[in-house]
Amino acid sequence: MKALLALALTLVLSGSAFAQESVFGTLGFGLPEDGLSIRSRGMGSTSTALPRIHFGFRNAASLAVFDRTGVTLTGTLQRRSPEDSAGSSSQSSMEFPLLQLVFPLPADFVLGGGVYRYLDFDGFVDTATVFGADSLPVRLTTEGGISVISPQLARRFTRFLRVGGGIDFYTGSRERNRRVAFDPETGVSTTDSIAHDFNGSGFSLGVQIAPFERLLLGASYRSGASLDGELTARPGFGLD
Repeated sequence: MKALLALALTLVLSGSAFAQESVFGTLGFGLPEDGLSIRSRGMGSTSTALPRIHFGFRNAASLAVFDRTGVTLTGTLQRRSPEDSAGSSSQSSMEFPLLQLVFPLPADFVLGGGVYRYLDFDGFVDTATVFGADSLPVRLTTEGGISVISPQLARRFTRFLRVGGGIDFYTGSRERNRRVAFDPETGVSTTDSIAHDFNGSGFSLGVQIAPFERLLLGASYRSGASLDGELTARPGFGLD
């Protein structure tokens, strides 16, 4: 019972803290993620300093502590409604940003892999544009995201040294829609959209060193990735 209560509290606190870290946040504006678990987010986005076994993609060397098969699936609800004199917007996303599996192998090797959300583009903004003597309501909507599929391999050489690495495959899409209402009462409007499909690849390396008892140092590197994209435009006019 205590474990379930602690898990629920971690989910609530981590979601709240993460949502308050920026007015823009990760919704609609595409701020990158690096595959942190709910537990890491709840502890101030830390990873190496967390005690005991934990999941995450920030440092592949952390896989080397697993001595049994494991799986984790975490979900996050994020919601904002900023508003000012120029307009208002709303961003809301319920997603499962992290799925990870771990399989211990012989010779102190550990194989891991999974998927996490790298960028999230969901959100909309309501504004108005001047057209002659009228002011036309305009809604800009963006949705989609980019995910990373990452197989990783780590090894524990000694109890003082762990190393790991992985390959990052980026995949996903984003669609931006614009709707201009000429007559909101009858629902006459014009819409157009631009869609991007993304793909790319990169790699990550990590190390953890324990020079003294109760002291763990970690370092990791994730390469930059060049994302290839395919653009599709769709104009239209309709009666809603």
